[in-house]
Amino acid sequence: MESYFGQEYYIGVLALILIIGVGAQIVGKHFRIPSILFLLITGLLLGPLGLGYVRPEFLRGLSTNR
Repeated sequence: MESYFGQEYYIGVLALILIIGVGAQIVGKHFRIPSILFLLITGLLLGPLGLGYVRPEFLRGLSTNR
């Protein structure tokens, strides 16, 4: 099965995930709240139920079982 996402999309989404993860750690430490709460909120906002930046097809495209 051929993926219809370009390499730039994968790199962009992985960079976005990394930046959000680091940002959640910093914000969580600043407010003394577990960073998992910020990760869950941003996941809901950026995922398919929110703005749709990260789609399930992205994860299937990274799968090695083709």
